[in-house]
Amino acid sequence: MVLGTNIKQSGVAKMKLITNNPVKRVGLEGYGLQVTQVIPLEVEPNKYNQKYMKTKRDRMGHHLRILITTFKFKFKVQVLS
Repeated sequence: MVLGTNIKQSGVAKMKLITNNPVKRVGLEGYGLQVTQVIPLEVEPNKYNQKYMKTKRDRMGHHLRILITTFKFKFKVQVLS
């Protein structure tokens, strides 16, 4: 992780981390950096990101407290003659 090296070389020893990804915390701590707080970055689910957010939570282990709901798509069908 190049970022971990760069942060350490810049003199930062501890930080608050804004992320939902637990792997980022582990990675930074592996470089001897102290994460004092993890601040979740939550995005409201909508019909465009619902599946993506659910995948991040269920398969990738991201800490998301969002409630996944079912969105109904409204559309009109126009028959051209």
